[in-house]
Amino acid sequence: MVQRKADRFRRLVVSPEYQHAQQVADAWCAAFVWSKQGSEPFDPITTDTIRCLSADPKALMPAQRTEVERLARQYQFFHWHLAFPEVFARGGFDLVLGNPPWDTLSPDAKEFFSSYDPQVRFQDREGQQRIIDALLQDPTIAQRWVANCRDLYALVHFIKQSGRYQMFAPGNLGKGDFNVYRMFVESALALTRRNGWTSQIVPEGLYNGANCMAIRRALYETCRLNCLLGFENTNEAWFPGVHTAMKFCLYAAHVGGQTESVRAAFNIRSQDQLADVKAGRSLNIPVRLIKEFSPDALAIMEFGSQLDIDIAAKMYRWRAFGDKTAGRPRRVYMREIDMGTDRGLFDEDSTGIPLYEGRMVDQFDYCAKGYRNGRGRAARWEDLPFSRPEKSIQPQWYIPRERVPEKCVERMANYRIGFCDVASPTNERTLVASLIPAGVLCGHSVPTILFEADNEDWHYPFWISVANSYAIDFVARMKVSLHMTFSILDSLPFPGLERHDPRVSALVSRCLRLSCTGPEMTPFWNQLAADGWVPATTSPTQIPGELEEEARLQIRAEIDATVAHDVFELTRSEVEYILSTFPTQQRHQEEKYGEFRSRRVILEIYDAMQESICTGQPYETRLDLPSAALRVPHPPLETTTRVPVIPGILLPFRRVRPRREERYQTCVPLLSLKAAAGSFGEEQPVEFEDWVEIKSSHQLRKGMFVAQVVGHSMEPLISDGAYCLFRYPVLGTRQDRIVVVEHHDIHDPETGGTYTVKRYRSEKAPSSEGSWHHIRIVLEPLNPAFSPIVLTEESEGQVRVIAEFIEVLEPDEG
Repeated sequence: MVQRKADRFRRLVVSPEYQHAQQVADAWCAAFVWSKQGSEPFDPITTDTIRCLSADPKALMPAQRTEVERLARQYQFFHWHLAFPEVFARGGFDLVLGNPPWDTLSPDAKEFFSSYDPQVRFQDREGQQRIIDALLQDPTIAQRWVANCRDLYALVHFIKQSGRYQMFAPGNLGKGDFNVYRMFVESALALTRRNGWTSQIVPEGLYNGANCMAIRRALYETCRLNCLLGFENTNEAWFPGVHTAMKFCLYAAHVGGQTESVRAAFNIRSQDQLADVKAGRSLNIPVRLIKEFSPDALAIMEFGSQLDIDIAAKMYRWRAFGDKTAGRPRRVYMREIDMGTDRGLFDEDSTGIPLYEGRMVDQFDYCAKGYRNGRGRAARWEDLPFSRPEKSIQPQWYIPRERVPEKCVERMANYRIGFCDVASPTNERTLVASLIPAGVLCGHSVPTILFEADNEDWHYPFWISVANSYAIDFVARMKVSLHMTFSILDSLPFPGLERHDPRVSALVSRCLRLSCTGPEMTPFWNQLAADGWVPATTSPTQIPGELEEEARLQIRAEIDATVAHDVFELTRSEVEYILSTFPTQQRHQEEKYGEFRSRRVILEIYDAMQESICTGQPYETRLDLPSAALRVPHPPLETTTRVPVIPGILLPFRRVRPRREERYQTCVPLLSLKAAAGSFGEEQPVEFEDWVEIKSSHQLRKGMFVAQVVGHSMEPLISDGAYCLFRYPVLGTRQDRIVVVEHHDIHDPETGGTYTVKRYRSEKAPSSEGSWHHIRIVLEPLNPAFSPIVLTEESEGQVRVIAEFIEVLEPDEG
């Protein structure tokens, strides 16, 4: 029986019908990884090619067929419907199991070049780059590196543009590294028949990573997520050789139906803990709560007990920080300087702008450590306690003023929030934030936050107070693995209080006393003093903040007690429980003070606040709230320097400021489609603000511009997000040209806008006067998965063809 089936399968795969189906499928895949350099002697695969090939097995030119076969071998195209026709005839597999790769699809220079020189693995960033630069002098190695990068980019292009994978998180949630396991999870769900099961071991990002949002939504809405177990590789308990902080999870999903609640357990570090879970010691997390805790990302927090769930539910009575309807000012995140890609910007010349690194920042402390010597992992930093007169900003690197990126020029003139990107639930504290002075720049390990609110600077100390509290940290460490991402911050519960709320006043004044501990912070203190938050200082060189350790402990404890008692309205037992979840800090304080001092002082203040409610008397602080003793331990940092505006990079092209005679020689305007519609055809010439250098096979001329095209309808010619060159006006006939069209009745199903990029086709008929008029206009997509947009003759006078598509541009690699 088995032999007969094998013989039948062999006969099938050599049959003309099967070979034809294989060729069509291979050609479709090849279209997305095909080199578009224009040097090949044959045309690339297009939608029309696939249509012709589907009808005629001999439609490909010999050279095209050879290239398709080569790409199929190189990328190992695999077609499930051809490999398992009998399985998909009944809807898919009964069971899909897997442990997919945990890699990311980005070039790994260290991994690649270590095969040529193993020393690459053991060097700091500068040493690695020197070795790599030397290796790239070998043409063979350089060619292999370019091919390696292109293979990865081609694979990502296929995944993102082919339509085979669709579970991508929208907007900023979808940013970040391209994790391979996500494609395997989506494939498993697609390959499993209804009422079948799928289960895989994947990184913990499946349940808390922002870019897995669409997958989680599918698991909640189209499956029954039966089980979710989170593991931590402590002491390499599960995977030898894998970092001990690595977290991963096992999920099991029944395809079909909906998930009401998830049976889950987290931080499983041993076989004994796993046995407890098998015995039924797990949590039931309602999906309703998941959506409340994380309305955008739908992330599952690492609850350890039912009390965790109850406390989180209480705290989430406040909306998430990223909720734009909560009445808060708009927050603007930024990674100002990338310490890798921007390495050429900074040096050791201390006359430049100080460049912050993560270790320089601690809670309420913007100069926690000072650089001493060494490089990379051998760099030596020293703690700078508040008791030391030389405590000041002491960075390793500086950026000369003329090298400051344009995007940072205005930002660095502002006081702003900085927080540590590197975070772990096993650290003493997970969310670490501080006020960052004006006149400095921050590396990518210290992302910054600006609030867009005129004359409302109190938002900064208020936010920092809440962010640095144990209560918020309790929630944050349920979400964080290794990095405090923007999406995690956006998902945390933050109170939306009004300026005149007494809780705001209590927190703002205390945060200022903790934060303004150097002369570079005095201007900010006085800005807030002018609005009545604190008393003003009498000299710009005075330090208004608190430097004495015991007083700082008391102020911090009052902030924590206020946030817990007055803002989140937690009970004493809930506060005690939260404090018990910080074992590393407890151990350190017990070694230093003989007790978990923060816990004792916070609970004492909490009790005093509760007693004030019972007696009707207001809570009185133990502190002398007027400004602490003032002194000048070091010269103030220059905070009013204006850095000249310089050309920067506007990805993916270099932005320039050309002289009038240089325009349309090597550069053209960069516009949105809406801006293009409003700019061209005006009676008065429009002065464009953004110009970009491009490399085009066409001679540039006036009327050309670059715009980004969003959507999949014009694939494979124009990929989603591609930047294209257009030309205004459209000369000659528009028939069969790809154009930008504006019409108030257009509702592009991809963008929802009144502007669209499509192939223009029209049908005309003669009028009674002998002229021609349009019967209808058809705006055709190239992707057959999309329907055309049809406009009738009544719309003829309202259709506006703005510009003609010229070509898709390759991003500037520099």
